Amino acid sequence: MSYILDLRAKVGSQPLISVGAAVIIFNETGQFLLVHRTDTRTWGLPAGSKELNEPWKLQPNERLVKKRACTSRI
Repeated sequence: MSYILDLRAKVGSQPLISVGAAVIIFNETGQFLLVHRTDTRTWGLPAGSKELNEPWKLQPNERLVKKRACTSRI
């Protein structure tokens, strides 16, 4: 379970402040990547919440490679 989900289980529906990142990825023709969320069935940018003890600078890059099977650089 992720840090955010653990926290949510403890605080219930109370407001929760967290940090995260989203990225915009363009290909050579100017198209950009959207992902389809399975939980809300909506489309959006690749994004994620920062996990506990995860380096901030690497968060968007690692998530992209891990979840989208892409390569990227900062």
